[in-house]
Amino acid sequence: MKAEAVPRWASTLDSVVVYAQGALCRRLARGTVPRDGRVRVTGLPRSADPGSLRVRVVGAGGLRVTEARAVAEAESP
Repeated sequence: MKAEAVPRWASTLDSVVVYAQGALCRRLARGTVPRDGRVRVTGLPRSADPGSLRVRVVGAGGLRVTEARAVAEAESP
């Protein structure tokens, strides 16, 4: 199966707030949104809880998030 040709934006850790029951980690990703509006954000830790993923668009009028999902991809060692 061939991977889709979706632009990949690398994410970087921006801030961390630690709580007694876990932590809130904020990551930033920047880039140009293609016409079809699909983007893949990379750099998320494999240990992240997929149910805790939240996504938003900042500073881009008319754009909104319609789907967000965590996908673990296989990598060669």
